[in-house]
Amino acid sequence: DGVPVTVIVNGFNEVESLSESLPYNLEALPSVQFILLPAAKSNDGTIELMQQAVADHPDRVRLIKGTAGSKAGDLNLVWDAVETPYVLLLDADETIEADFITRGLEVFRNQPNVGVVQGRKLAANPDESRLSRFVSIERQHSTWLDGTFMSDWFDAGHFAGSCAMFRHEVPMAIDGWSPEMLTEDIDMTLRLYLETDWRVEYVAEMVGQELNPQTWWALVSQRERWARGWIEVATKHLPRLLSQWRQLGATKTFGLTWLLLTAVSAPIYTLLPALVVYGLIASPPAIPGTLAVLLALYLLPERGISFFY
Repeated sequence: DGVPVTVIVNGFNEVESLSESLPYNLEALPSVQFILLPAAKSNDGTIELMQQAVADHPDRVRLIKGTAGSKAGDLNLVWDAVETPYVLLLDADETIEADFITRGLEVFRNQPNVGVVQGRKLAANPDESRLSRFVSIERQHSTWLDGTFMSDWFDAGHFAGSCAMFRHEVPMAIDGWSPEMLTEDIDMTLRLYLETDWRVEYVAEMVGQELNPQTWWALVSQRERWARGWIEVATKHLPRLLSQWRQLGATKTFGLTWLLLTAVSAPIYTLLPALVVYGLIASPPAIPGTLAVLLALYLLPERGISFFY
């Protein structure tokens, strides 16, 4: 009882995901406060489902409609309504267990300079299809290996948009999220490092489960959106990052620069390796072996090419 955490769950037209994740999280976290943040433009039953959750749990669930027109703007609007010192952000398709919060609070208690604790995201149904198996492998690399490496070696953990815990005062130290940025999470990460002394800590043992894209087109569209967002953030912050290397330290500056330049790249970066890997887990092979080698030779410098583009 009295857990000093508020869970914020946002969603826009995600009634199908929420119908599974919201009851699960409410049961898994029986003494935690929730704020449900549906986009006001949702018209698929998302708002009605969240209203029912408020009716079922009036003592610990509140609903605040997001009217800002973006996830970032809605989070800025709702932040003043939080009454606890810590906040957990979850997307509509994510589920966690109680130990996620326990581990996050332990980090906050033991490391006063940590402002954000980022958990690891795993696929909820990794064996649902061949596509799910591929995406699960690809995401496990970025959310486990890359995250651990960057955090442990360079002290350059980053906020990944959700499945993360915040000290309540941290976002407002940099005037909150930037609604105009496509990837507001990595933009917030860079601003925290450049403008404050707060750190972002990655904890691989804090695991949340999420849904994979359901089609190849959805996968490519998602990665293309991420790529444009990361390039936008790099264009905005990289010069300042390099100029402040003495303040940040050479190790962290190198890690954050690496993070920006080797982030999820343009659609071709996902699509072509996807076809190769798909050939390994499916039958018949997706593309001939010779073509796969030629594509690999091209893809070695591809991230730099797409970043320049």
